[in-house]
Amino acid sequence: MTNEEAIKCIEDVLNSDYHYDESIGYQLTSDDFEWLGKAKEGLKKQIPKKPRKTRSEIVCPTCNTLVGSSPYCRYCGQAIDWSDEWWQYNSISIYEKLAYYRKKREESENN
Repeated sequence: MTNEEAIKCIEDVLNSDYHYDESIGYQLTSDDFEWLGKAKEGLKKQIPKKPRKTRSEIVCPTCNTLVGSSPYCRYCGQAIDWSDEWWQYNSISIYEKLAYYRKKREESENN
């Protein structure tokens, strides 16, 4: 089951008018709704989102705090999607940028 499928299942339970499971004889309580809501929030943060650029800073798309090159925001835990080449390029040092340009130039010369 993917995170998206799990979120959908949780939403189905939270939005349902039926709060009693006859198969196990269990009535959902307000505590159940609270932990299901928290589980849903946690699962949403595991789905990577692209960072945002504001002025010259790269920030978390969820909490708007600065992010480094970590796969997760250190403040809110949001998974960061660094797959876009532009983000990868702008989060590296000048030496890595030079190597990046050399590699791109070599690739274009070979094609």
